[in-house]
Amino acid sequence: MDKKYTISSTLLLTLITALSGVGLASSGVNADDSTVSTVTVSVDVACSLSSTEDTPHAASIPNGTYRADIGTTTLKVQCNDSGGFAVYAIGYSGLEFGNNKMLATVDGNLVPTYDIITGTAENGDISNWAMKLTKVTDTSASYNPGNLTINNSFDAYHTVPTTYTKVATYNSATDVILGSKLTTTYAAYIAGTQPAGTYEGKVKYTLVHPSTETPLQPQTPTAGCINYFANASN
Repeated sequence: MDKKYTISSTLLLTLITALSGVGLASSGVNADDSTVSTVTVSVDVACSLSSTEDTPHAASIPNGTYRADIGTTTLKVQCNDSGGFAVYAIGYSGLEFGNNKMLATVDGNLVPTYDIITGTAENGDISNWAMKLTKVTDTSASYNPGNLTINNSFDAYHTVPTTYTKVATYNSATDVILGSKLTTTYAAYIAGTQPAGTYEGKVKYTLVHPSTETPLQPQTPTAGCINYFANASN
């Protein structure tokens, strides 16, 4: 005699539920109960220009002679701007933008008559001084020159500019995330007619980034007036 088995609807529902539970356990994910968490990190642009004086920019020069490589200062640029950076220079003697003379102190007094003008520091009848920049080859992890370029012939002795002039450029900072170096030095020719005294000239260097931008030229104040220059250099 054949035996017949009857499965109740309650038991059938229990079996279906159990089998469904096995499937969920094997996948480990319930598609109706999940979330996504996003983490975002923002890195700000950070660029700086600093200097280290390796040897003083000072020398004793006899009349009628020329002296090159007067001291060395290393300019250190650190910039993570993917647009690169540029370094500009301007004469800054007497804390006056655009003044590219070496100011004369004779017998303890400033005597503008004897100020030394800028030039290429070549021999002649007139005393003159010049500046020069050199790219530093440094393959260390901190400073790598990469595609740093010395601009406008400042890789040889050059006149000190009276307006902000580009002297070095890095057009893309993709491989100079940490930094680059360049050195600055000076030369002078002292004519035989130059009186005894001390002569001091200054050059101001300014970092601009990205390399496509330029600094605003300094404005000349009007004597006896209150001057306001919005977004200007002084």
